[in-house]
Amino acid sequence: MLIVASHSRRQRIGGQWYHYIADPMADLLEARGIRCLTWQIGAPLTPAYRPYAIISPIIRLAAWWRTGLHTREPLLSPPAWFHEYARVHRELLGSDSSWHEIVLRIRYFMWMSHVMARWIRRSGVHAVMLDCWTNWEMIQAAIAAHRLGLPVMDIQHGIQEHAHHSYHGWRKEPPGGYAIRPDGFWVWGERAEKLYGQTNLIGPEVIRGGNPWLDRWCTNTDPVLAREIAGVREHTRGFRRAILVTTSIPAGKKLFYIRKMIALSPRDWLWFIRLHPSVNRERNAIEQELAELGGERILVEEGTQRPLYALLQVADLHASIESTCAYEAFAFGKPTILIDSSGAMIFREFVASSAMFFAERPEDFGDMAKLALKTDPAVLKKSGTVSLPIEPISTEPLTGSSTSRVPPGVLPRMRQDDTLCHTRSLGLGSFLVSLLGA
Repeated sequence: MLIVASHSRRQRIGGQWYHYIADPMADLLEARGIRCLTWQIGAPLTPAYRPYAIISPIIRLAAWWRTGLHTREPLLSPPAWFHEYARVHRELLGSDSSWHEIVLRIRYFMWMSHVMARWIRRSGVHAVMLDCWTNWEMIQAAIAAHRLGLPVMDIQHGIQEHAHHSYHGWRKEPPGGYAIRPDGFWVWGERAEKLYGQTNLIGPEVIRGGNPWLDRWCTNTDPVLAREIAGVREHTRGFRRAILVTTSIPAGKKLFYIRKMIALSPRDWLWFIRLHPSVNRERNAIEQELAELGGERILVEEGTQRPLYALLQVADLHASIESTCAYEAFAFGKPTILIDSSGAMIFREFVASSAMFFAERPEDFGDMAKLALKTDPAVLKKSGTVSLPIEPISTEPLTGSSTSRVPPGVLPRMRQDDTLCHTRSLGLGSFLVSLLGA
């Protein structure tokens, strides 16, 4: 199995860099006898928990080489449908669409897919998994895998609700399907699985496989993770409450709300502010703006750099714009207050059942917090079984470097009744049989 991973989900834990999507998935697969290789996008970070290949420098070299070879390619005339497309693009996005740019991008994608196909062929893998299939490099890898007749699976990394166009609203497909789209989607729980069926008329197989990274934290048996939790707890000394705030893109979208929410809160409340991984450049500006409220009780650096699940275990309350962290908070029995109408819409059934709460104005947050903090953690964990099936998993502690426990060679065929994950899954064994072949 080849896993292609994004750079934004790497985290330093126990003195090593750990990719919290690719690494637990590779551990899980190798525990079932499936050898895994990992490609990562971005700069190398060492020491790493698992060996991996950084492909970004080679991609840049291939792009440079292509520029020299294809500078004189003729530009195709726009097809008849492009004018209608350009009109819709302008109405929806408020900007013009260039046929020339589209042609150049398609040619670049096709070129890189040929390059990646050669790499994948040499690796000898039988299938490809992607960490968020809509990133450019992931699309190129999907096309490359399909060129070789290999199946492709997307791994759920975060929010994939009905409003997300990359995962929902697919109603037509060309003969033979879309070369860029995965053949399967690995999702965390029953809710995501049902949403796929409700919103798509065409679709690959959906595998309810669970969240192996979350499962590792829920067992509370790994000393490395225990030290991370203790490190977060150290900051809460002298405070009565700890609140984790998870932001979205752009991070400043609700900054006025967050400022006022904190200003109205008791002085003995500690605030961890967690920025989205893709907008870390905003961190300094946000820290400066929030520092005026009292820097000692507002922690942006710690809230962003510490592992999410360590923060959720320590925090008394979670506040979010529309983040999937609202699901993950269920696993630890922690209540969530949504601070934007978009989040209230996405999680409306949980708000209706008082499993989550909605504070439309910052002035409402204090009253909602009183209600949320009275919620029984056991009830919240039960609510989370719809979105995140939680059961213990036997995995090795995060000490030392993980290595392949299966010798290189042909991947073993799995029996029809085999299951890959400890969590409840539908059709998973039969899917892996078709995935890996004999």
